[in-house]
Amino acid sequence: MTELHFWPIAQCLVLLTLANGVPPIAKKMLGDWLASPIDGGRLFWDGQPLLGKSNTLRGFVLATLATAIGAPLVGLDIETGVLIGFTAMVGDMLSSFIKRRLGLERFLF
Repeated sequence: MTELHFWPIAQCLVLLTLANGVPPIAKKMLGDWLASPIDGGRLFWDGQPLLGKSNTLRGFVLATLATAIGAPLVGLDIETGVLIGFTAMVGDMLSSFIKRRLGLERFLF
């Protein structure tokens, strides 16, 4: 049986929280500055946006950068931070793509 260790799980959760928290904070602080949608406003064959305007290049870059900077603070190397931030943002884009295909609205809180 595989034993789960608390600290590596906590490290990853801290970085995932950081990756997902940075884009909304950047939006509050920076408004529309550098907030160009990753999909460039393109539509998919179903007429819906490919990803939507909430998936921005600014959010992707800042989330990846923040996790790279945060990784050494929790005891991981920078490359691991970049990987976690990058995959978190790719996961968010995949989720957005699927939501658009299903016709679901963006969750606002």
